[in-house]
Amino acid sequence: MTPAAPLPQPGEFLAGWRIERLLAHGAASALYLASVPGSPQRVALKLLTGLDAGARARFAAEAQALSRLRHPAIVEVHAAGLADDRAYVAMALLPGADLRRHTRPARLLPEP
Repeated sequence: MTPAAPLPQPGEFLAGWRIERLLAHGAASALYLASVPGSPQRVALKLLTGLDAGARARFAAEAQALSRLRHPAIVEVHAAGLADDRAYVAMALLPGADLRRHTRPARLLPEP
């Protein structure tokens, strides 16, 4: 595994998308609000973090396959690939609340 590159900061660009702000960060990815300069379009930009080159390539290939799918229950993928040695997926930005409040341990059903 290669060391993870520092996460992009607001105002930086990745694959033509301008990073607006970090929305969430997990063990394997970071999710940003991003935009296209000169356009009102805003997207959820997911970046893989800290994985080896093979994992990044597999992620990019899966993201490309997702970008060809159209279904009401699947978020629309606008673009996907590798940029600056990072795998990314630019997806439709969906309105709504953060799901963390619904997944707190006190709200989960007990295990069988």
